Amino acid sequence: VGHLRYVRRLVVAVSRARLGLYVFCRRALFETCHELRATMRQFVVGRGRKPDVLELVRGEHYPAERTVTEDVSDESRVVVEDVASLGNIVHSMQESLC
Repeated sequence: VGHLRYVRRLVVAVSRARLGLYVFCRRALFETCHELRATMRQFVVGRGRKPDVLELVRGEHYPAERTVTEDVSDESRVVVEDVASLGNIVHSMQESLC
């Protein structure tokens, strides 16, 4: 929410991300904002750009033992469709710790 009020914070977060950055937002909303157009253009899919969905590998922890180019089976892959599904994943992880 803070980044919505201060555009510079979002731009700085995107520009300084070195190991990775997950942005959860309504892309259409931010793409229409003049101040963020250049920043959001970095997330466009195609021509080797970033994917627009989050994919997790079931049971994988940091640091991962597989390489980036290694294939992941469909059974192990979890696609996070939206923030609600991410919340469900986090909740199930929390439940498994108890």
